[in-house]
Amino acid sequence: PRCLRPPFEIGSTILAAIAALAWGTFCARLGGVSLRPRVRFPLYVLAFALGVASVSVTLVFVVLEEVFLKMNETGDPLRDLLFFTFGVGLREEVSKLLFFAPLLPLLRSRYVNASRLDVLVCGALVGLGFAAEENLGYLYQGDLSTAMARFLTANFFHMSMTAILAGALDRATLSARARAMSGRGRDGSEEGSLDFSRALLTVAAMHGIYDFCLS
Repeated sequence: PRCLRPPFEIGSTILAAIAALAWGTFCARLGGVSLRPRVRFPLYVLAFALGVASVSVTLVFVVLEEVFLKMNETGDPLRDLLFFTFGVGLREEVSKLLFFAPLLPLLRSRYVNASRLDVLVCGALVGLGFAAEENLGYLYQGDLSTAMARFLTANFFHMSMTAILAGALDRATLSARARAMSGRGRDGSEEGSLDFSRALLTVAAMHGIYDFCLS
């Protein structure tokens, strides 16, 4: 936990908190939190908290990539583009997805009975939690040009990317479950897995290009 949490500085913390609150309010209103507040409010707060926690897995991936795969930024444009795509982009999106996945059984439970919009909003809030924690680190480092470029774009970007993957994972699991119950074989589940794989690779590529251009 001490490695995960950047040192807090009042200005950067307030700025990151305001952005998280603003985007969180946007997501909550989009998801219709006022229509089912007892169900959706704690669910959305949990999704945000899981997003913050997902940074811990990203740090593990960073260490594994650097120590065992020697994946680092080199200054060579082509190598760096591959590094940001298959290193940075993939590890961050997988980390967020791993922390969204435990929400799926809850979303599909009879108590929650989530709509597709609930799935997308929860995915977006996981992404927002990740971005909020990341913003603290970038703002604290004092490189304002990089920090503000990320601060003004990364919140929405992380929300969008994680929502896309959350929707793809939800579709894949529903397709596999429907095929299993109908006894129609593996074609449907394989198609759902293929769609999910496409979504993951597309999002990782978009994420990598985003980080490459900012760097």
